[in-house]
Amino acid sequence: MLILASEAFRSAGIDAIFAVTGWQHELVESCARSAGIEPIYNPDFAEGMFSSVCTGLKALPSEYDGTFIHPVDIPFIQAGTVAALFRRAGEHPILAPRTNGRPGHPLWICRSLFDPVCAWTGAEGLRGFLQSCSPPPFFIDVADEYIFRDIDTPEDLRSILASRRAAGL
Repeated sequence: MLILASEAFRSAGIDAIFAVTGWQHELVESCARSAGIEPIYNPDFAEGMFSSVCTGLKALPSEYDGTFIHPVDIPFIQAGTVAALFRRAGEHPILAPRTNGRPGHPLWICRSLFDPVCAWTGAEGLRGFLQSCSPPPFFIDVADEYIFRDIDTPEDLRSILASRRAAGL
């Protein structure tokens, strides 16, 4: 799924791709490197996804003005979705795609918010931080149902693959 998700970013013109690893990190890091993805190990991965978000933000090289945050279990996002967000990245501190009024991934966060995100101690991790933000995230409407279709089970994968086949993808 890591390589699948990274293809949308590469197709949108993003060459520097990082993946935060945790459980089975040696295997994931090997796969990431073979695909030209830079792994970042989170030794605190058992604390949850927010610890991985913060590990990634802290490790991102200073020359980047911001970053996309994207869960690897949402691998079928379209390159056009990523490109639409990337084109608008300098206009708003937080960007997210939205389809039919429902927000999804990836999320763009500007560098000026990295420290405040990592300092967040409120409930719900990154979601809680985003709900507390002023201004709130800016949403870009896209026609991409895969921005919120995650794969947590083999049945989830079968369902998504069937819907993609039915759509001719």
